[in-house]
Parts: sequence; C-alpha cells; structure tokens
Amino acid sequence: MYLKIKRYAYLFFNKWWFAKLVKLPILTFILPVLTSFYYAALDIFGDDWVWIKDHREIHETIFTLLFVATMFVVLFRAIAEQYSIRLNKQKEEVSRNLLKIFNSLVTKKKRRFFEEAANIRPSADCFKRVTKPDEQLKAIFDSTIDAITTIFNVNPANLTLTIIEGNNEENKWWYALQSDHQTRLTSPKKLMENVSTARYCFDLGQSLFIVTALQKSYVLDEYHKTI
Repeated sequence: MYLKIKRYAYLFFNKWWFAKLVKLPILTFILPVLTSFYYAALDIFGDDWVWIKDHREIHETIFTLLFVATMFVVLFRAIAEQYSIRLNKQKEEVSRNLLKIFNSLVTKKKRRFFEEAANIRPSADCFKRVTKPDEQLKAIFDSTIDAITTIFNVNPANLTLTIIEGNNEENKWWYALQSDHQTRLTSPKKLMENVSTARYCFDLGQSLFIVTALQKSYVLDEYHKTI
C-alpha cells in the first residue's frame, strides 16, 4: 500500500498534465513577481488611488488568491523536485548495479579463459571448455539477485530465478536451472498449460519482469497480475 501511494504521488507531482503546467518556468516567475507588485501597490497607493480605495475588499480577495496560488506553486515545485532527486538517485543506483553485473561477468569470463586456454587439447570442445555455460548462468543468476535485492530492497529469501526448457509439441516442460532448490515452485507444465507469465513470454516473445515480496510489487507489464 505504501509503495502504491509513493507511485501515485510521483505521478501526480511529475507526470500529470497539471504538474507540467505548474512547473512551467514562466508561471513560477510571473506569479511571485505579480503578487509582490500587487502587494506593493495596495500598501503604498491603497489610500490614494480611487480604484483601490473604493474597492478594497475586492483587491484583498484578489491578493489573497494570488498569494495562495504563489505559495501553492512554490510548494508544489519543491515537492516535485524532491521526487525527481530521489528518482535520479535510484537511476544512478540501478546503473551502478548493472555495471557491477557486467564487470563481474567479464572478469570471471577472462579469468576462466586464461585458466582453461593453456590446457585445452586440439580435440576438445573449446567453446564449452572456456565458456562453461552452466557456470556462466549461475554467475549471472548470482549477480542478478544481488542487483535486484539492492535496487528494489527485496529480501533474497523471497527471490528465486528459474529457466524453463521444454518441447512445445510434446507438451513437456522442466526447470533447466533455478537459483534456489529449496523454494517450492509451481510445476513448469502447469505454468505452460495455463495463463501465466511464462506462457505469455513464450507465445509473444516479449520480456516480462515481476517482483513480488510481501506487499511490494514492481510490475513492468500490465498483462499479468499473478504468476
């Protein structure tokens, strides 16, 4: 619930058409200047100018509205800027973690290449010997879990990564790889036979990322609400 409130608050202060209107530079410049000059005119010439003196209540109402509008715009922009600062920090954190993943994978791959290159026989499968796909996938899983737990503040105990393989014609499916073998997972066959994110990705070839931990939910695709 808290995350939903934060999300809607961010959209309200940064993406809504009214937010874009309020944050227009010309509006934030004109309102304070206009309010200041209007106040000065009322204070200095209020007793001399007939159009002010004879309609004091109207001018007081106008000034009150201008003052409230000015304070609202200033406060609105201040809150919006705070959300923007937090978002920029989160983006920087995401970028750092992605770079960390890539650097880790490249470092491990280089080290494995140098370790294996000297001992490869001419008849050996050089690709499998050097790349070792299973070890590489495990390294990717570990780095991805570290990034997700850091970026989204997810408990690692509530996160499991899997790869489903299968034969669509024979309707046979299995988990080729999973990061946590203690987690109780839904049968891959059941996932692929019903409406699920796995089936959706397989049929349409589109990426889908959903993280669910207690009441925290990050959904980058609205097609599915459950796995």
